[in-house]
Amino acid sequence: MLIVFWKRLNRKKITAKNSIIIKFKQDMEEESMKKSNFIALILGTVSCMFFGLGMCMALLPEWNAFKPGIAIGCVGALFALITILVWRKMEHKEPVRISGKTILTAIFAVAGALVLGTGMCLAMVWSYWRIGIVIGSAGIFMLLCLIPICKGVK
Repeated sequence: MLIVFWKRLNRKKITAKNSIIIKFKQDMEEESMKKSNFIALILGTVSCMFFGLGMCMALLPEWNAFKPGIAIGCVGALFALITILVWRKMEHKEPVRISGKTILTAIFAVAGALVLGTGMCLAMVWSYWRIGIVIGSAGIFMLLCLIPICKGVK
C-alpha cells in the first residue's frame, strides 16, 4: 500500500516537472528575435569592431597609426549613435529628449568614469596604492550614484 502511494506521489511530481519543462520549451519556440533587435545586434557589433580597432590603432605605438586610429574610432562611435537611432525608430519609440537633467547626468557619468580610471592608474601604473584605491573607490561610488539619479528612489 505504501509503495503504491509513493509511486503515485512521485508520478505526480514528475508530471508536474515535465509540464513546466514542456511549457518552457513551447514558450522558447514561440519567441523569436525581432527584426529591430537583430538589426541593432548587427549594427552594434560593427560599431564595436570599428571603435575597438580605432582604439588599438591609436593606443598601440607599434602600429604607428594614431591619426587613422582616431578617425576609425570616430566612425565606430558614429555607428553606435546610428544604431541607437535606427533601433528606436524600428521600435516606434519617441526620440530621446535632451534636458538639463540628461546633460548633467551624462557629465556626472563621465566624471565618475574618469575618477575611477584615475584611481586605477594611480594604483596599477604609478604604484600609489593607497591614494589610488581611495580615488578609485570614489569613482565607483559616483557610478553607483547614477542608479538613483536615473531610476529614482521609491
